[in-house]
Amino acid sequence: MTGSPGFLRIQATGLSGRSIVLIFGFFLSLLIAASVALAQAVLPGQTQDRVFVAAGVQIDELNESAVDARDTGVSSAKAEALAVVLRRMTLKGDWERLPVLEDAALENLIRDFSLADEKFGGGRYLATLTARFWPDGVRQLLVNSGIPFAETMSRPMVVLPVLQSDTEMLLWEVENIWLQAWTEKVAPSGLLPIVVPLGDLSDIGLIDTASALNGDLEAFQRIIAKYGAGGVIVTSVKTTPEPGGTDLRVDVNSRGYGPGWEAQGAQDSFRAPADADLLAILNEVSVAAMDGLEERWKLRNLIQPGIGQQNLQVSVDLSSLDDWLNIEQRLNRTASVRDVSLSELSISGALVNLRYAGDLDRLRLALGQNGLVLEQGDAAFAEAEDFNAATSQFGSWRIRALQ
Repeated sequence: MTGSPGFLRIQATGLSGRSIVLIFGFFLSLLIAASVALAQAVLPGQTQDRVFVAAGVQIDELNESAVDARDTGVSSAKAEALAVVLRRMTLKGDWERLPVLEDAALENLIRDFSLADEKFGGGRYLATLTARFWPDGVRQLLVNSGIPFAETMSRPMVVLPVLQSDTEMLLWEVENIWLQAWTEKVAPSGLLPIVVPLGDLSDIGLIDTASALNGDLEAFQRIIAKYGAGGVIVTSVKTTPEPGGTDLRVDVNSRGYGPGWEAQGAQDSFRAPADADLLAILNEVSVAAMDGLEERWKLRNLIQPGIGQQNLQVSVDLSSLDDWLNIEQRLNRTASVRDVSLSELSISGALVNLRYAGDLDRLRLALGQNGLVLEQGDAAFAEAEDFNAATSQFGSWRIRALQ
């Protein structure tokens, strides 16, 4: 097998134990360094494995003996852990169809598990279980069940809760109980992690209420940078007494700004007794609003069980070997990417073969969560004439990293 002039042709047997065929001795030292770094690189989906982890499953089992209680409790907790993972990946409308496995099949899906805070006594067993499941096994289980699923974890999103009334709009003010409701809610463990800002002087200086409601991207970038997030969700709430005075209408408008969101908006309305505690109402509404946002995120990233894996060859512009190692790690962290293999490598660029699940739109969204952009257009490398010739036969798909 020969490469284009100035290129290395790479023959890989996998992400571990890669064998590298050197075509040009000029690149020998670079490839030695690359092989060491690649051996230490993140394996595909490694950071996405938390999608397939269920933590904090509580066990409280009573039986004739503590040993029997432990066996029964752990078995039930493993089944609940799988249910947690499956619900995390699927739409609520499909939860009734989720498979329930026999013990032996369940054990085959479990990569490992751990128990914490174990307590025995009087035939009672208490503990907390954390279980990790094999990603491919969980995916195949859902495919076999005909259930669409999502596994792309969004980058953390900063939530900016604005309390609206006919006379004022509040963000950082102490009277903003909508912010308080989001602060008090239990952090979600699904595919949409959120960050509720502290509301301190620093936050006040970074963004104000008008900037949040008007979609001020510069202000968003400041608050995103502070919290190391990937985007912003502005969620505003307004309460209005219904005619008759017995019910309260609660309207929530939420809009996301960031990779995969494209300023998407969502509106939800809820009703509650007018005499109920308003903070308690907003606590419940914040949970429902969060559930709705997560459902929308899943819909954007849903993989249909009938769609098989696809192959795509892309070009990558490089200025150094470190550029490639950085991009490869990001590709390997992308949930829908099943395999990354390097076809050709030069100082100025690379040809990469991707195997991925779903369609190109889902792939773009997933790559975006790892700071990568997939684009079609001019894939030529301005300073690499050989590379232009080599890539022209593969089309014009190109991946670039965001700063």
